[in-house]
Amino acid sequence: MIELGVRGGDTTIPLLEAAKLNDSILYSVDINDVDFDVRDDLKPHWEFIKSDAIEFLESWDSDKTVGFFYVDDWHSYEHVKRELEIIDT
Repeated sequence: MIELGVRGGDTTIPLLEAAKLNDSILYSVDINDVDFDVRDDLKPHWEFIKSDAIEFLESWDSDKTVGFFYVDDWHSYEHVKRELEIIDT
């Protein structure tokens, strides 16, 4: 799973619960640092990447399968459009 936009973790924590249940990894991407704590049992399922979302997506290894994207970062039309274009390739 990939989450674009973290902020206070309101969505991150439920996504991490799902990652734990599915024995998967949540890659959370934000240009800013996070300011919340993740429970110890969820930490093995989380990787935080401090990066611009578009730069992250452009560098993503396309051989890695992603089953879920959550896009909630910068809300400008051009930014989201570019993210979706990259995701769709």
